[in-house]
Amino acid sequence: MDKKTILAIVEPILLKMEKPEQLIIIRANPSHYDVLSEKMEQKKQEIPTLRYLVLKDAAKGIQDFSV
Repeated sequence: MDKKTILAIVEPILLKMEKPEQLIIIRANPSHYDVLSEKMEQKKQEIPTLRYLVLKDAAKGIQDFSV
């Protein structure tokens, strides 16, 4: 799965989950860590109260992730 595809999947989920007291945890294959971390940092700049963790999960397949 390429960068554009993973972001297209994650973006709508994040829009629904942007609540002030919520912690968003994303578990994904380590190959997606950098792109997801960059995207979440961009969101953090837009929404200062956003709290998140991006976790590398080697048990996840290349096309698997969970939010």
